[in-house]
Amino acid sequence: MLDLRRELRELAFAGDFFAQKAAELLDAKTEPRDAPDGALTRELEREAREGDGAAMIILACLAFHGSRGRVNPAKAKKWLKTAHSLKNALAGVLLEIYFAPGGGEARAANVARAWKKAVSLGILGAEAAFASFHIGPPARDLALGRELALKAARAGDPRGMYLLHRLFETQDPTVPLIGAEEALAWLRKSAARDFPPALLALAALCLEGRLLPRDLQMARKLYRRALQYQFREGDVYLALAQTRFAGQGRPARPKAGVAYLEKAVAAGSTAAMGYFGEYLFQGKAGEARRAEGLTLLYKAARLGNDPAQAFFGNALINAPDAILAAPESAWLAKASPQARDDPYALYALGRMLEAGIGIRADLGQSFQATARAAQKGHPDAAHAAARAYYLGLGVKADARQCVYWAGQAAAKGHAASLFCLGYVYLGGREDIRPQKRKAELALQAALRGRYPPAGGVLGMAYALGSFGAPNYPQALESARAGLKLGDENSRGALGYLLLEGLGVRRDEDRGLALMRRASARGAPLATYLLALAYFKGDAVPRDLRKARDYAALAVPELPREAGALLEGVEAALADVKIPERPRRGLSAYERLFMDLSDP
Repeated sequence: MLDLRRELRELAFAGDFFAQKAAELLDAKTEPRDAPDGALTRELEREAREGDGAAMIILACLAFHGSRGRVNPAKAKKWLKTAHSLKNALAGVLLEIYFAPGGGEARAANVARAWKKAVSLGILGAEAAFASFHIGPPARDLALGRELALKAARAGDPRGMYLLHRLFETQDPTVPLIGAEEALAWLRKSAARDFPPALLALAALCLEGRLLPRDLQMARKLYRRALQYQFREGDVYLALAQTRFAGQGRPARPKAGVAYLEKAVAAGSTAAMGYFGEYLFQGKAGEARRAEGLTLLYKAARLGNDPAQAFFGNALINAPDAILAAPESAWLAKASPQARDDPYALYALGRMLEAGIGIRADLGQSFQATARAAQKGHPDAAHAAARAYYLGLGVKADARQCVYWAGQAAAKGHAASLFCLGYVYLGGREDIRPQKRKAELALQAALRGRYPPAGGVLGMAYALGSFGAPNYPQALESARAGLKLGDENSRGALGYLLLEGLGVRRDEDRGLALMRRASARGAPLATYLLALAYFKGDAVPRDLRKARDYAALAVPELPREAGALLEGVEAALADVKIPERPRRGLSAYERLFMDLSDP
């Protein structure tokens, strides 16, 4: 298979309409399919100069996407304009879609008009492409996307069928536009037509046991069918490796898995590099091959693989001195010119400088490295910068800067920063006024992003009425969600709801047991709530000494709330009247963000 044809088809399979039409036009040509790419490109250029609109569109697509890395949008635009001047309707539509004027919403509106024109002209595949435009950003009109995808699917377009499954995966589960069974049926029809993305999606469902019973044999069969189209070979080989490591009904075959991993790495999959690096580093293939694993992780991290970046950073920080002597670690520690240009290296260097690992600790230099990485768009570094501004680590504490950098990371889906934003907006800070609706949305997003502390915060916020009237069902749901993620503060919040009978049948014994368990595991909120319960004495017998002991334990983590409570307990023990302090909603979480040293 020619590389040039393969490049176009892979882009087309990935959903690019421009590449799809170019691939169709190229396949319709009669040149020998085993001709070298250079000869084929020269032939296309000759035909284009002779006025062949199809050849112009193919060349425009190659220039637009960068055949072998050479991106030239100006050249692409020129070829499309020339083809359009020869009354080629497809070239005109592609010109309007891919070079629409304006920016942001204005450009999205112009592109939408161009797609409508493509549909009205009856251009094959336009409905599915327009549906994809609405199912994902920037348009994000799922109802219209569903309508267009259904129309394309009923007309037999496998892309439309596949998009209905994508719609199911991305829709709001509270406002479903398509059910699981219908989406799965359309996905199966698309896979039956050998549409590679559908084959991969169906194989992934079989591999994960989601919507379908787990079936590794079927997953392997589907992945092999996808390989025939050479679509995302690295990811396919990685998935095949995972099926071999899992076994299911038969012994696992780690050697076969490693062979697939090596193929995936050779195909350029950064995900496979990270997975294989972690596999070797942890010794899952037998004896740990740490140096080799760390090198693979480093390569994957430099290529933008987020899980590899996280694992590589943790390896540098937590590994023994022998690992820190690796060339990659020395490169980071010396802050070479390359490191100053690489956001991940800057972030890792900032972490090492903060903790004093492999290099002398220096909070000022740590913040400078972290800030440079954040400015280059690294989300973990942006979160670390927000934390530094919050706590005053190497820089003067500044709530506004904290919110700004947390917002930069949150915009990229960083769950810890979403939690930070929600927490800051909930109670307000210095000149940051409380914005409770923003706080609620950010905390909900953090919980959806599986950030454990968000469950406890949301649980108590809903219970205390921090967003308006108390909402005990939501409080219970949030606390349970946080507990499923292993958050001990959520366990304490759930115990408090049971103890007080808020939104659930009162169960004082179970509530106390949950709070004590969470407190014993170091959850500051649970310790504070226990002290409060014993001080109030309305759900348990009042015991000022226990209240004092628990409040004293909570003071290091919750100095403001636990300190105030401890003062009240001491006054009560001394039989001294003191004025009651007003409640501050969720300020009991004041110190939670301070524990977020690992984004």
